[in-house]
Amino acid sequence: MPKLTILVSGFARSGKNHTSDLLTTELASLGYSVTQEAFATPMKRIIATTLGITTDELENLKDEPNLYNFGFATPTRVIRTDFRQILQKFGSEAMKPIFGTNVWGELMLTKLHNSQSDIVIITDYRFDTEYNYITDHLPTLHIHISSATISNHSTHASEQLPTHKPNFTIDNTTKSDLSPQITDLATKIKELL
Repeated sequence: MPKLTILVSGFARSGKNHTSDLLTTELASLGYSVTQEAFATPMKRIIATTLGITTDELENLKDEPNLYNFGFATPTRVIRTDFRQILQKFGSEAMKPIFGTNVWGELMLTKLHNSQSDIVIITDYRFDTEYNYITDHLPTLHIHISSATISNHSTHASEQLPTHKPNFTIDNTTKSDLSPQITDLATKIKELL
């Protein structure tokens, strides 16, 4: 079980994954074992398997509406879809009413309990229920990525910011070098541990 779980929030394309990568490297240089997880990983595996594509292909396709010839479509029947919207609706509207609002938090908590890492960074914190569920069981920090570039003006609940106040904010509004902020953040995290 990790000593600390870090939940990273921010709008789509705000730099959550990039910031998580930088922070992972910085914390590892301080001697911590660090892994990254995402609430959406099981959902992406289910969707990719259903559509007959890899999770990497799904990840690459999710930011733009695409034409895609699914395995069940004929060459004359190409289906237009928005992969981000499929993920949003599957995760919230399809799964949560059946398996409960904490379905993704429960799956994540199982991963965290089995983790051998000192620190786990969850790269896709979107819902207060996820925060509440994880913080009820493990020590956590919330890092928010603020960005002026909001490429997705979706009104879906998964693209709204959670209400919990972050412990730290990374300013990515100018898309400049984040290294000084990451180094400072890693030092603060070390002090907390």
